[in-house]
Amino acid sequence: MARRDTSEPEQVSSSRSSTKHRNQVLAQQQKEFLAKYIHSNGPQDFPVRDPLDFSNWTEEQLRKYRELYLNPSQIITPDVKTLQGYMLEGSELGESSESYAKNELSSGTNMYEYRNRDDLRHAVEDHFNNQLTVKESDVIMGFIYRVKNEDKKFKMYFDRRN
Repeated sequence: MARRDTSEPEQVSSSRSSTKHRNQVLAQQQKEFLAKYIHSNGPQDFPVRDPLDFSNWTEEQLRKYRELYLNPSQIITPDVKTLQGYMLEGSELGESSESYAKNELSSGTNMYEYRNRDDLRHAVEDHFNNQLTVKESDVIMGFIYRVKNEDKKFKMYFDRRN
């Protein structure tokens, strides 16, 4: 009678345990890879920006705020980013004009004229913190009205009998 080789089942069982261990290690590595490269695009992966930190606002956002809130009677005063501002910015030709001299005299008093981004940022921040009065009831009522009338559109009906 031939003797059975008992070392073969041990190799099979050891290969099964090593395969199981390898699969566990690979599963852990795959989980780490997915967490690092695939699923790292959510809002919790980046630090939350403070909405009241106006130094992080882009120039476009500051200008939009200026147009909406710092603009009495809806008249936009020209600033450095206009065509005239670009033309006069680099030359001394504009410094000899009457309007330049008048603006220089009143530059400290008029909050609606800006020379650069920092002045605009400072004016927006000052307006938001000191001059903007908001009532909680007005905000809540505006929100409720907007939610209720979200899908409704203004429709004008004409009398088609004529």
